[in-house]
Amino acid sequence: TLTDSMFIWDECLDEVLRRYFHTSQDQMDRDMLEKMDTAPISMSVPMLCEYFSSSVDPKEILDMMNEYFRDFYGNKIKLKDGVRELLEHLQKKGVRMCVASASSPESVRAALRHCGIEDYFCAVLTCDDVKKSKEYPDIYEVALSLLHTPKETTWIFEDAVIALRTANRMGMNTVGIYDAGQKER
Repeated sequence: TLTDSMFIWDECLDEVLRRYFHTSQDQMDRDMLEKMDTAPISMSVPMLCEYFSSSVDPKEILDMMNEYFRDFYGNKIKLKDGVRELLEHLQKKGVRMCVASASSPESVRAALRHCGIEDYFCAVLTCDDVKKSKEYPDIYEVALSLLHTPKETTWIFEDAVIALRTANRMGMNTVGIYDAGQKER
């Protein structure tokens, strides 16, 4: 939600689908694509192989995707407009902030470093850490415990609809962030 990155996931998925499964996102079930949107690639690649009943080695796909993301997150990613100013304002007000991402820990840390914003956050948490996608509340529950803030005064900023639904079911305050790269599912 801090960066313009949704398009890179679709780009990478398109390449994976073309290269390994000879298909496209248009040929896939919308529910499956939505679940993959909020899951780390360590979970979504095996889901994809199972979806296509494929004998392709998930490790081969993971290696390809990790290389794709390593370059993007470490060298090319950009902050969304106004993010740096908002982070500075919140930090001056003493607001504790945590990153809770479906991206890999390496990608998140590379992006924060590349954009120069890692010092704004007291913690970085990923779905890999909790072993569940944002379809489940686990990542937000752990984030709350790391922030040491009550649910009633904690806000979650999200660009994935399924993640917003999860946070809302928990009774969390949410802000939906538009991302031009987010396909409507």
